[in-house]
Amino acid sequence: MDGVANRKGLGIGIVMISPDGITLEKSLRLSFLATSNEAEYEALLAGLTTMQKLGVKIIRAYCDSRLIVGQVQGDFKAKD
Repeated sequence: MDGVANRKGLGIGIVMISPDGITLEKSLRLSFLATSNEAEYEALLAGLTTMQKLGVKIIRAYCDSRLIVGQVQGDFKAKD
């Protein structure tokens, strides 16, 4: 998963790979203002929501944001 925020807009990208190697890619443009970190969170939430709808029970998520990973794992506290 990845999120981006810049002058051209906001977007997220998710790549989901099943244990059988089936790949599902999803990208979305966000329609609200957000920071890069907020876009990363939106990518995580969109991926989790999609997998929940597909009936996935166990996941392994990868993210390039140390902040997001630290907060999800409970190493960092979120202020807002």
